[in-house]
Amino acid sequence: MLDAQIAECSLSEKSGRVLMVCGALSKGRDGVGDYTRQLAESLKKSGVEIVLAALAERGLEGDADGVEDSSELSIVRLRENGNWGSRLDQLRASFGLWEPDMVSIQLSPFGMAPRGILGNFGYHLRRLWPNAIGHVMMHELWCGMDTRQAPLKEQLLGWLQRRGLKRFLREFKPRMMHTSNPFYQEQLRGLGVKAELLPLPGAFPIAKPMLDAEFEEWLLAIGLTNVVADRQGWWLGCVFGSVYSLEVLKAIVSRVAAIAGTAGRRLAILFVGNAKRPEAEMLSLLEGCGVEVALAGFQSAEVVSQLMQRIDFGICTTPVDGVGKSISTASFLDHGAPVLVDPSRIAPCSNSPLPFLEPLLLLADDYLPARLQNGWPKGKASPRAPLIAQQFMHDLGFGQSKLIATRESLTHV
Repeated sequence: MLDAQIAECSLSEKSGRVLMVCGALSKGRDGVGDYTRQLAESLKKSGVEIVLAALAERGLEGDADGVEDSSELSIVRLRENGNWGSRLDQLRASFGLWEPDMVSIQLSPFGMAPRGILGNFGYHLRRLWPNAIGHVMMHELWCGMDTRQAPLKEQLLGWLQRRGLKRFLREFKPRMMHTSNPFYQEQLRGLGVKAELLPLPGAFPIAKPMLDAEFEEWLLAIGLTNVVADRQGWWLGCVFGSVYSLEVLKAIVSRVAAIAGTAGRRLAILFVGNAKRPEAEMLSLLEGCGVEVALAGFQSAEVVSQLMQRIDFGICTTPVDGVGKSISTASFLDHGAPVLVDPSRIAPCSNSPLPFLEPLLLLADDYLPARLQNGWPKGKASPRAPLIAQQFMHDLGFGQSKLIATRESLTHV
């Protein structure tokens, strides 16, 4: 949970200059890029001067790299061409005399470099901005972390990626590191690296809720006529986006269906977006669970937001050790919807229990019936991005007029 005191802190009109760097910034095509835009927009509203940079755009439209100016943000997008030195020199030249107080790397190794090996990226960052405060947000780590299941080739690549990450941190010397995932925090600790937790915001702005009549009309249009006929007699769950594990999906739905039956309810499951699974496969999987299923497909951001405010619960099929980087889960939480996660996948690569950061994250375990005795918990629909931006600034030591910090590294690699 975000610290309530952070949410109440006041910020000055001008809090510093920040260069935020990631792999790609194509809207809707790169999760890390979308997150970076959201964080930058919230920081700018708080008085921070921001430049965004993408260093590894693939399929960038147009004949040349360059600066993309908008009313909201200044953005530099570079193709994945050339070595780190030449690309970063080009980036440095693109904004002239502007100098950042802080350089924030939103890091997904595979999104930043072929095979996720960073090379001398950190050296060139520090060469160009020797006095800037360094920050790294680890969105992903290395492959092959679960050595019980990962093939040898994946484990070897992971070893190279891990060495490359250690080199990057040693040369860049970040003052602060964040990650959204407690499991990643533990893995970094194993490298001798301290990283604080910073949650992800959801992917959609909060839309005006549907009226009851509008919601019923929408449910009828996708075939949930029984739910409309007796709304109080049904629990409505939702899966948004990719279904990562059919096994996890069936386990969660089966458990909730049994609890619903005990409570005198029936269960309907709504699939929204691209599940990346054949429809027939999902329908066949769930037909034996005694539930009704509706496949809504792609919906506008406004409709997705409205639905997330109406459902009883969301379902996360991401392994629990990766739930911290699930944008669909973050989106449910932004809209105050509880999210069920499967207990069988708690930290498979870890020796310690996974701490939950959100009271609306619920394990679908033997204790779930007791948790639902008074119905589904519900939170307030409210975007968390501004609070996350405030925590970001708090952790990095933003002062009343500028960034106040030293370059002393908090990492030891």
